[in-house]
Amino acid sequence: MAGSKKSLQNVFRDRGCHPKMAMVIDDRLNVWDDKDQHRVHVVPAYIPYYAPQAEVLICLLLYILY
Repeated sequence: MAGSKKSLQNVFRDRGCHPKMAMVIDDRLNVWDDKDQHRVHVVPAYIPYYAPQAEVLICLLLYILY
């Protein structure tokens, strides 16, 4: 659904936990329903670590060892 927001009420719809007992960890606040935004702890977005030097070194070691 375009334009719909995430909601703790939807997450805990059929569960025994009440949404007031939840804390959300997300990299975006604007995707959460307004009434749940005070429960969102915003963190930096995940960026995969890429080290081309390490990959080359591993390839060389594997070539030498095998």
